[in-house]
Amino acid sequence: MTTAGAARREWLLVAVPAVWLGLLLAWALARPAGPEAESIAGAVALLAGMTVLGLSTVKLLGGEELTPPVLRLASVLAAVWAVSLLVGAWLGAAERTGLAPREVGINDFFRVNGTTAGLIAAMCALAVTLFCAVWIRYPSLIAPEAVGALAALGLLIGPVTGHLGQLTGGALLIAVHVLAASWWCGSLAALALTVRGRKGWATVLPVFSRYAQWLVLALIVSGVVAALLELDSISEVWSTGYGRILLAKSVGMVALLAVAADQRRRWLPSAHTHRISEQASLRRAIVEVLLMAVVIGLAAGLGTTAPS
Repeated sequence: MTTAGAARREWLLVAVPAVWLGLLLAWALARPAGPEAESIAGAVALLAGMTVLGLSTVKLLGGEELTPPVLRLASVLAAVWAVSLLVGAWLGAAERTGLAPREVGINDFFRVNGTTAGLIAAMCALAVTLFCAVWIRYPSLIAPEAVGALAALGLLIGPVTGHLGQLTGGALLIAVHVLAASWWCGSLAALALTVRGRKGWATVLPVFSRYAQWLVLALIVSGVVAALLELDSISEVWSTGYGRILLAKSVGMVALLAVAADQRRRWLPSAHTHRISEQASLRRAIVEVLLMAVVIGLAAGLGTTAPS
């Protein structure tokens, strides 16, 4: 990896403040109530988990085998994901019991509704961490599909057991929505981390785009139907904190879809014919990932905000 390439890839770290920016916007929109404190850690957990999921599918998109440095990064991200989930579950227990986080005991933690899902998700993330660690040393023993399946399960457990998951058909809708969003964002972040050279982008970008168009359609349809299930009337879009966050997320999605459409119109043909440099492709990927991170922050806030 060249120094210039490494420096540019480091811009992906801006996704962390970008996701918190989206979360801050969610808090501002939901005042005087707002998202629960656990969403602070939950937003980071989402970013890390999505990226791990994306790394597990790089080969499916025509990318190279993951190198030991990338596998070590995947292991670190999975560990960050697990720790963030545990911290989020602890903060959630503190909020539900009315105690300060430092005052929450083990008994308090386990008797609060909602912590079990966080623990199971954290165990999935820890299992992914272990799988990635073994993958580094013994590549032939671990199938990327196994890592991807565990990552998908860890990403789904919390959302499908939330308030929308209790509605008829809600669990299926949220599963489709979360997996589509996770793959779209995570795979693009993974490509930004792993693809090298014009030839690399010419190979993977058409495949990514082909999958992405259908997953984005699934993301939009499931999101619209889920919103209709959650809201009792259109007035709740501006009269409730949940509705205002949902509206902001929708605006963010429209902006993201406009960027994605422009990428498909300009970037895809140029990359496919080797008419764009590696650094220009990387810059385009990072810009889209950072915009995704803001929308993910809004989604993390929405997921811990009561519908009414």
